[in-house]
Parts: sequence; structure tokens; C-alpha cells
Amino acid sequence: MHIHICEGASVDLLISRIVAIEIVLIRRMVSLHQKDFINMFTHQKSQMLCSSRVASAVAPELKLECYS
Repeated sequence: MHIHICEGASVDLLISRIVAIEIVLIRRMVSLHQKDFINMFTHQKSQMLCSSRVASAVAPELKLECYS
């Protein structure tokens, strides 16, 4: 997966985009009857991704292409 970001864009912005994409995908996969599970999962996921250590571990796999 390639994610294009402008030079100087914060890691927080990148992570928030990833989380938003994951939430959309999860909601499509899981039925509406399991809404509580979705809310719990996405909350825990976003809490975890706030860690800069996790961000640095995730970022190399995304093949970031920066441009000014």
C-alpha cells in the first residue's frame, strides 16, 4: 500500500488516516448487530496507535512517498 503525504506531515495525521480507513473497513465487514464490539475495538486500536513506538514500527511497512 502506498500512502502519499506532504513533506513535514505529522505522524499523528498519517495514523489518524489509517485508523479512519480501518474503521470504515471494519464497519463494512461486521454486521450492525455487533456495533458495541466495533466501538470497543476501534477505541482500543486508536489508543494503541497513539504510541510513537507503534507508529515507528508501522510506518516502514507503508512505503511512504514524501514530496514537497
